[in-house]
Amino acid sequence: MPIVKKILNGLGFCVLGFWVLVALFMFIPKDSGLPKDLRQRANLVGDQIAETKALLETSRKQYYSMMKNLPNNDILLSITKKESLQDIFDKAEQHIEKASQINEKELVRLLKKNKEKTSGKILQDIQSIEILIARAQNKIQYPVHRLTRLQSLIGQMEASCKKAMERADEFSAMVDGIKNGTLARVKTDFPDNTQKIDQRFTPLAQMAQQNMEAKNHVADILSQYKTGSPIKYSSLADSIDVIDNFYSGIDQTEDKYTKMFLSLYTSYTKILDDMKEEPHSGRQEADYFHKYFMEVNGEIRKSTSWEPVTKDLYMANIDNLGMAILSKKIGQFDDEANKYATPPGIAYMGDPKYGEWKTDSTGDRFWSWYGKYAFFSSIFLFPPRGFGYSYWDGFRRNYRYNRPYYGRTVSGQTLYGSRGYFTKRTSRYQSSSFARTGGFFSQSPSARNGGSRVRGGGPGGRGK
Repeated sequence: MPIVKKILNGLGFCVLGFWVLVALFMFIPKDSGLPKDLRQRANLVGDQIAETKALLETSRKQYYSMMKNLPNNDILLSITKKESLQDIFDKAEQHIEKASQINEKELVRLLKKNKEKTSGKILQDIQSIEILIARAQNKIQYPVHRLTRLQSLIGQMEASCKKAMERADEFSAMVDGIKNGTLARVKTDFPDNTQKIDQRFTPLAQMAQQNMEAKNHVADILSQYKTGSPIKYSSLADSIDVIDNFYSGIDQTEDKYTKMFLSLYTSYTKILDDMKEEPHSGRQEADYFHKYFMEVNGEIRKSTSWEPVTKDLYMANIDNLGMAILSKKIGQFDDEANKYATPPGIAYMGDPKYGEWKTDSTGDRFWSWYGKYAFFSSIFLFPPRGFGYSYWDGFRRNYRYNRPYYGRTVSGQTLYGSRGYFTKRTSRYQSSSFARTGGFFSQSPSARNGGSRVRGGGPGGRGK
């Protein structure tokens, strides 16, 4: 009997151990697999490598065909040999081979595992491959371009030089137009920002200088050509490439700098007006959506329609219902906008363009909005009389441009955002999809630790 008892006790411990393991297994969080967008991006890598290989072979054949059909020109043959143009194809091939190795030995293996925890390594591999492919493609294009340029110069010297100088003049005229027009205007209208504005113009001024230096070099060589002096075709080709590079993007460059300087006249606030997630039967990943409310220069724009966002962006903003997730004042460039979640309008406070500080009968100071900005008090989350100076001063000293600000009472209660006192009592958000699906009651303090700095553009940015 003692032996039987021991056996039974042993079996009991085994059974207990089995159920403990089962319980532990049930509570171990399951890996949800790789994000859909990351997998799609990874699956494109193989095609990109194959396309680059095909481009290499096509360009290489084109180059050899051009070399075979070259007239017996000692100058051109000497330049191509000196610059080792055909060796550039071999360097491009090395980049492609390295990209293929990363794809076959690392990326494909990780994709088969389909583990969410490997997402960071997969993204790193994709980026490495994309960089290698870009480098290869740049090299692949160069020999044919260079040979074509040199042929043109040797065959049509004067015409090529004159065309390049005309293009250089056109680029210089564009830069002068911005300098004497838009730039001069914003420096007059924003005198306190002169140094910052000049710094933004510096890259364009440097481009203009390089363009002019290239033009002067072309002009010097053209003069030498007319006098019968020996010509350095390689350096001439380099200067014309500089001019053509600037000229090819002249419209985009003009638009970029004009829009950048004119952005100083615009203020905007992008508010997270609603959010929802829609689960799908049959697959683990849900779809995530945001709806935004826009203010631009004091004018209210209607809420956007539902816009799909990534899971990461959705979770990063889970605490930010009713918050300004992007805000920019007049006199700021778009990249100076505050990208941390704040109560709508607080980014404008303290600036006399938007309102002023007033004192009530008890001696407390509060912010009073000017006319068209008064809606920040009336339809959003501010107390009826305005936002108190102490709250704003705490934001200004400790939060502005470096972390989210949700406000707190003396007792520690959150005032703004998805768990905020004012948000939950604002009719606009009480009827939101987020509230109707239990969002007000499902937020955990840990959600905020995910970070609330968001990516997104200006008034028209989709925020993805």
